[in-house]
Amino acid sequence: ARLSRTEKGVLVYSEFAGCASSFKGALVVNPYDADQVAEAINNALSMSQRSKKLRYYSLERYVSHYTSELWGRRIVTALKESRDLTTTYVGNSPLDVGYL
Repeated sequence: ARLSRTEKGVLVYSEFAGCASSFKGALVVNPYDADQVAEAINNALSMSQRSKKLRYYSLERYVSHYTSELWGRRIVTALKESRDLTTTYVGNSPLDVGYL
């Protein structure tokens, strides 16, 4: 059955996936535990539409904010900071082991 445009679904997500701890609206499961997966699916199917919408919009806010562009900018910034630190340390005098 298809959802209408106003109905929202529920994300059942593996606890082993990278964003599991960040996806507060998802039902996080161990995918190797069939009983846990079945229970999560049952909870998702029997959940009120209001609860589904709250979970959906929580996830939507997260993925709208933490975009691939944001992650990319953060990685490039960290790389530049690391390069700058390396340049600073390389410019220091070498350690004179005679003083040890």
